[in-house]
Amino acid sequence: MLTAEPLILARLTEQLALISPAPAVPPRVCSSATVAGTMDVAQYCPLVLLHPARAEKAERTPDDLLYETQLWKVVVVVKNIPNTRDFNADYQAASVLLEAVVKALEGWEPGAAFNAMRYTARLETEVGAGFSEFPMEFEVRFTLSTVPAVPSPDNFLTANITHDLNPPEASGEPAAV
Repeated sequence: MLTAEPLILARLTEQLALISPAPAVPPRVCSSATVAGTMDVAQYCPLVLLHPARAEKAERTPDDLLYETQLWKVVVVVKNIPNTRDFNADYQAASVLLEAVVKALEGWEPGAAFNAMRYTARLETEVGAGFSEFPMEFEVRFTLSTVPAVPSPDNFLTANITHDLNPPEASGEPAAV
């Protein structure tokens, strides 16, 4: 169900390498699983983290397909470098990365089981000790076949049998069909 993760990471890595002019420090693109629990995230910045968010709108269809609308968070993390002398620090480095991420993923299809990704929101910015996080949400619809790969070993067989309990006009007896 998370098969889009390596595909999205590869797309982001490929597209962020094309930023022009190239940033002084190229961003590291990785899953949020890579840095989970890290105490000092600022030392690894700039980061572009991919995080699986929630899934919504699971739909089943009569053709044994399950459709799940997945939300993926892409979090741009930049180092905060205080400048209390000139008071001119800003978030323009983050802006460049945010724009590049949107351009990389908006309208792109991760694979045959997915439709095109849609940029849905930029969430609340979180300013931490030495870094700031800029989370964005992308939506994609995932299709999964629910047909088992191997037939069931259950030997119980059923048959569709109907009985016509309305007696035919001619014989007066019920006819089984």
